[in-house]
Amino acid sequence: MIERSPDGDALRAIGVHIDIQPIKEMASRLELSVSSVNAGLWDWNIPEGIVITNDQFHAMLGDEFKGGKRGIEQFVERIHPDDISVVNEAFSQAQSDDCASFHTELRYQCADGSYKWVHSTGRLIERTPDGHPLRMIGQHIDVDVSRRAKENIEQLNRELAEQITVAKELAASAEAANAAKSQFLANMSHE
Repeated sequence: MIERSPDGDALRAIGVHIDIQPIKEMASRLELSVSSVNAGLWDWNIPEGIVITNDQFHAMLGDEFKGGKRGIEQFVERIHPDDISVVNEAFSQAQSDDCASFHTELRYQCADGSYKWVHSTGRLIERTPDGHPLRMIGQHIDVDVSRRAKENIEQLNRELAEQITVAKELAASAEAANAAKSQFLANMSHE
């Protein structure tokens, strides 16, 4: 602010200097940690139905769109139909719960139409004075490779269990056939 004389000459300047370097450093550390875990961040303004996402959120899904505002409908329509009830339950629980957070795994649609497993965590961070939810923030972390590997191992274990059952049945049949052969040979040797 500049203080001037009656004839308009500058007499003195008054200002405030705030060192924002610590804030910049903190923002840089946060960005580094978010990018290192491949976390897609989201921020949901519940009454307005607007979700703000970061670039990483879209990059993990193969989107050309960069972070920004989207309607909640666009956010929700990409959830796999079989997972929508689990997600709705998690959101409802977080909005009514004292701890106001959730953790769930769900399939989210990629730009190419395929689905990717993500681990979603979120927290309700703001309520109206009468307790209605206002704002929820969270992250999606890509767990697709580990989830598919786990499903593959489970499938292989099921197939192995089936093969073991068949092998036991064949072994029992072979044992019964050997017993019958032994009985037949014993009867033949007595004749």
